[in-house]
Amino acid sequence: MTISLAATLLAICFILPEEVKNLRFALLILALVAKALSRCSSQSEKMVLTKDWLVILTEREDKNSLSEKNSTMSIIDQITLIIAPIISGYLCRSIGSFYACFVMLTWNLVSWVVERYLLIRLYKDVKELSMRVHVDKNKLLDAENQSTEDKVQTSNQGVIRTFCKQKTAPAAMALAMLYLTVLSFDGVSMSYGRAQGLPENLIGNLRSMASVLAMAAAIIYRAAAEELQEVYLLSDLNKGARFVAASGNLERYDNGNLNLDLILTDDEKWVLYVNVIRQREWRPQGERATPTAKPGLHPKKVLLYLWWDTEGPVHWELLPQGQTITAEVYCEQLDRVAEALAEKRPHRQQHIFLHDNAPTWMGSLGPSSLLSGSRAYRLQGLPIASALAGWKRICDEDDVRTSIQEWMDSKPAGFWVKGIVELPNRWTKVVEYEGDYFPDE
Repeated sequence: MTISLAATLLAICFILPEEVKNLRFALLILALVAKALSRCSSQSEKMVLTKDWLVILTEREDKNSLSEKNSTMSIIDQITLIIAPIISGYLCRSIGSFYACFVMLTWNLVSWVVERYLLIRLYKDVKELSMRVHVDKNKLLDAENQSTEDKVQTSNQGVIRTFCKQKTAPAAMALAMLYLTVLSFDGVSMSYGRAQGLPENLIGNLRSMASVLAMAAAIIYRAAAEELQEVYLLSDLNKGARFVAASGNLERYDNGNLNLDLILTDDEKWVLYVNVIRQREWRPQGERATPTAKPGLHPKKVLLYLWWDTEGPVHWELLPQGQTITAEVYCEQLDRVAEALAEKRPHRQQHIFLHDNAPTWMGSLGPSSLLSGSRAYRLQGLPIASALAGWKRICDEDDVRTSIQEWMDSKPAGFWVKGIVELPNRWTKVVEYEGDYFPDE
C-alpha cells in the first residue's frame, strides 16, 4: 500500500503548477518516505516468510527443497531488481510520468490483492505455517534472571562489545581500513569528485587521509597478526611435558642407556599427483600456447607412512583411498612394521620406538606386535624433523609407489642417520629453553 501512496503523491506533484514549489517539494519528500517504508516492509515480509518456511522445511527434513526455494527466491528478487527500473523508465518515456504513476498504482493494488489471496491459501493449505509455538512464561522468567554475561547481546552496543572481545577484531578492523582506502580513494573516485566540482585541496586531503589509513592498517594488521600467533604458543602444561620428556631422554643418553642406532621412528606425508598446474609462457607472436588440461577441483593424493632407523627405511605403505587413520589402523600398521623388523633387522635384540604424539588418538593405542613384549619399548620424546621432501608429479598410484621406492634408493646412508643423531642436541635445546620452542639454526 505504501507504493500506491507514493505513486499517488508523485501523480499529484506532476499536476501541480510550478508556482507551488514548496508543496511539490513536500509531496516529493513524502513519496520518498513512503517508498522507503515500502522497501522496509518488503524486506520484513520476506524475512518473516523465509523464517516460517525455514522452520517448516527443517522440521520436515527436506533440505534439498529448502536450498531450491532459497535460490529461487533470490533469483526472483534479483530479476525484479533489474527489470523494474527498465519497465518504469519505459512507461515514463512512452506514456508520460503522470499516467505512469497511475499504471504503477493500479499494478500495485492488483498485485497486493493477488498476493494476499495466495498467502491466505498457502497458510490454509499448510497448517504448520499457521501454528505458533507458545513460549513458556517460566522459561522467560528464568532467562530474565540470568546474569548479563550469560545473555546474548542483541543490541548494537552488545554486538560491538562482542566483536571487540574477539582476538581477530584488530586484524578485521585493519583490513576494513585498507579496504576503505582501496575503494573510496582510488583514481576512479577521485576523478568522479573532480567531475562533481570538488576543490583540489579537499581531494588532496582525502588522499592524505587514505595514505594515513593505509599505513595505520598495515601497522595494526601486523601487530594483530603477531598477537594471533600467541594462540599457537605452548601452554605451561605443554612446556612442562616437553621439558620432562627431553630431560629424561637426555639423561638416559648421557648415562649410556640409550643407543641411537636402536631408535625406530616414523613420519607421514601427503603425496600429491595428477595435479595440473596452468602457467603463463612466452611464445613468439602468432604462435599458439601449449595446451594444458583444466585442473580438477580436488587434487589426487595418498597418505604415505614411512618407518626408518639409522640403517635406512624399514617399512612404508600408502593409506588406502577413503580410509581414515585411527588407533586400530595404526596398530595394524605397527604389526606390519614388526614383521618387517623381524625380516630386515634380525640382528637387533631391542627396538626403541619414537613416534609423533600429536594425533589425538595416539594416547589410546591398543596392543600391537611392535609395542608388546620385551624387544621394544616407547621412547618418551618429541617428534623429530620430517625427513620426507617434495615429490615430482606422477600419474597414478602405481607410479607413486615406484617413485617413492626410487626416492628412497637414491638417498645416501647419511640421510637416514642425520635426523636421529641430532636428537640429543634437540633435547638439549628443549631443556635450555625450558620446554618452549627454540629457533632452528
